[in-house]
This record gives sequence, structure tokens and C-alpha cells, in this order.
Amino acid sequence: MMPGRKWFQDVLSEMAALSLLPHRFRPALLRRAGASVGDNVLMYGGSTYHSQMRLTIEDDVFINQSCHFDMQAPIRIESGVRVGNHVRFVTSDHEVGPSHRRAGPGRSAAITVGRGTWICSGATILPGVSVAEGNIIAAGAVVTRSTEANCLYAGVPARLIKRLDQEESAP
Repeated sequence: MMPGRKWFQDVLSEMAALSLLPHRFRPALLRRAGASVGDNVLMYGGSTYHSQMRLTIEDDVFINQSCHFDMQAPIRIESGVRVGNHVRFVTSDHEVGPSHRRAGPGRSAAITVGRGTWICSGATILPGVSVAEGNIIAAGAVVTRSTEANCLYAGVPARLIKRLDQEESAP
């Protein structure tokens, strides 16, 4: 990335979001914008990439369309992760303020998604969450705290539904 050229980063981020852009070019554009993107990464369009390019995506990752990465703090997606459409990675929120303004001072915290995890459509991962390896995060779940490895989480807020065998697969 060119130093002092946030506009360059912003332009590349906007280009990477274009649905018309062939998916094989998206990782290269994000790399030029400052993200660390591994090999064999497939990313569909319509996603938004905000703020600093604090994004690390390891090898063999699939990210479906229209996801949101706010990146006020780093986001790390480890190898073998699958991300459904409309998933939100939200690294920033606010402290609770006084009654005249409940949205107090802003704060941010990193998100990590562990190896082999599947995050289903419409899920939201909130600030400071580490999704452990081998998890399934159900569609529409809101993950508010870190998870245990090899489990299914669902609901709002997400809760542990089932422990999964490390070798369990779909029928």
C-alpha cells in the first residue's frame, strides 16, 4: 500500500466489492489495499470493507456475497473457513453511556475465526469474539462471546447447541 494514500486503499476496497468483478481478482485487489490474503481464496462480490485494511484471510477460504467487514480492529479468518452470504464481522461498538446519550465512547476489539469453521448466512460476529476451530455458526446467529472448538452455536445471542465430533460430517 502507498503510504499516506488512504484514498488508494478506499478505491481498491470499493472495486473489490463490485459484483461484476470476477471472483479470482478480488483477493489481489484486497492485497493491494493492504489485506493479507492467502492462496485458494474465493470471494464473491457485494461485500463492504471499511476503515483500515486490518484483514487477514488464510488459505482455502470461501466468502460468499454481501458480507460486511468493519475492521476498526483486526479480523483474522483462518484456513478452511466457509462464510455464508450476508455475514457481518463487527469489530466496533460503544460503551453504555449516561441516560442523555446511551451510546457512550466507542471501543473496538479483534475477531478471529478458527480453522475449518462454517459461518452460515446472516450470522453476526461481534467485537472481541474468537470463534474456535471446527465450529458451525447457524444462520442468523449473533455471536457475542468466544466459543469452544467443534460445536454448533445458534440463536440470539448464540449459545452452544451441540458438541460435534472432530471427524463428523454431513450425511
